[in-house]
Formats: sequence, structure tokens, C-alpha cells
Amino acid sequence: MKKIFNIGFIGCGRIAGHHFKALEKNKSFNVTCICDLDFKKAEPYVRKYNVKFYSHYKLMLKSEKNLDIVVIMTPSGMHFE
Repeated sequence: MKKIFNIGFIGCGRIAGHHFKALEKNKSFNVTCICDLDFKKAEPYVRKYNVKFYSHYKLMLKSEKNLDIVVIMTPSGMHFE
């Protein structure tokens, strides 16, 4: 039996749509939550994929105990922060 990896996304900019499409093709991954400062950017993904929304990554990481992977999709200058 294949392992299912639970994924959280941080950032819902232009690249997020490409990540969601890629993960649709691989049944080993399950996106459970997304985080962005702007709900308007995240809303289409929240509705289409039925995922939880967080407005701050610290709250997401504290609340989501079953995450295996976190994908950081913020602008490159913000990755370290």
C-alpha cells in the first residue's frame, strides 16, 4: 500500500495553481491546508480542493499535526523568514 503524504502550502501566488495541478496527477499526495496573508488569493483553492485556510503559517503549523510536507511558495526573498 502506498503512503499518502499530507501537504500544506504556504503562499497562493501564481505558482500555486501549477502545484495543485501536478498533485492532482499523483494520488500519493493529499493537500490538507493552505496559508496566505490574502484570503482572496487562497479562496479558489479552498473551494475547489476543500482544504483548510490559514492566514498565518505559524497557526497552520501549530494546528495541523498530521502534515508530512510543507511547500513554501512565497516570493523567494521571503523563504527564509
